Amino acid sequence: MATRDRKYNNLLLELKYLYARAEYSDEIYDQAKREFEEYAKVFCEENGIEIEGTLVPNNDVTELDLCREQLYDDIELGEDTTNIFCKSLFKKIATKTHPDKLASLSEEEKERKSELFKKARKAVNANQWFILVQIAQELKIQLPEIQEEHVELLEKELKNIKQTIHNMEGTYAWNFFNQEDDMKKRVLMIIYLKNFGIDLTKVNN
Repeated sequence: MATRDRKYNNLLLELKYLYARAEYSDEIYDQAKREFEEYAKVFCEENGIEIEGTLVPNNDVTELDLCREQLYDDIELGEDTTNIFCKSLFKKIATKTHPDKLASLSEEEKERKSELFKKARKAVNANQWFILVQIAQELKIQLPEIQEEHVELLEKELKNIKQTIHNMEGTYAWNFFNQEDDMKKRVLMIIYLKNFGIDLTKVNN
């Protein structure tokens, strides 16, 4: 019992750190994509390469650029895929945050709880127990006694957030943004363009 509870609490702490890291990385990633595309356009102009449309993102070349959306998308899942524990906690959250329950509150409180409801709805659709727990604690909702299924939910959530961060930090844009050597940036761009069937060595010959 004590071992399971310690594991559960350790997972909560690790997820808290990883979600904060993911949020920060997400901001950096958006900036990285903008700078990568700007560099790509200038690079192509300097080398006489004509590209139609945008270079970033490209579904065939930078598919990983789109993976981060999977964690946050509001995807409606069926009854058979929504975890029963997540669903139960979401219902408790909804009793305090659903728009129909907010009529008597101030506009500021309505907005706060409406945002929590939207966040909880996304979380339950993705079976994100950690997110639901954070919302429930903010609303002072009593949490259920820790069970092995809760630990398993957190382990899956931990795996997903790690994969999301890994995918984000494995993109061309991310590596370009974090590369200080201009020559290595040029090499990275040459490699990237090869994915479009553009061999710069042949173009320049």
